[in-house]
Amino acid sequence: RLQYMEAQVEEAQSALARKHTTEQAAVQRAETVEKELDSTREALQESQVSLSLAKEEKEQVSGELTATRCTLSQREAVLNATRESQQALLHESVGVMRDLEDSLG
Repeated sequence: RLQYMEAQVEEAQSALARKHTTEQAAVQRAETVEKELDSTREALQESQVSLSLAKEEKEQVSGELTATRCTLSQREAVLNATRESQQALLHESVGVMRDLEDSLG
């Protein structure tokens, strides 16, 4: 009976050791996952900061683009007005030249 009890104790100790080893492995995996999670959270936070900065830059560039388009539109209007004025002056000068030629000739 003593041998049976000793065998039972050894078996229980062996099972307890296996359980302890299994629990240690689980704890180590959990700690590794926690470290990875912390690292991922840091990377996410850095990405969010970068995204925020990129959005601000996009807004600034978008505003500059709008201002540039407005300036371009204004310059095109001035250019068109200048062309029309030049055409009118050209026609007028041609008319003046004809009148001058007619009066001389």
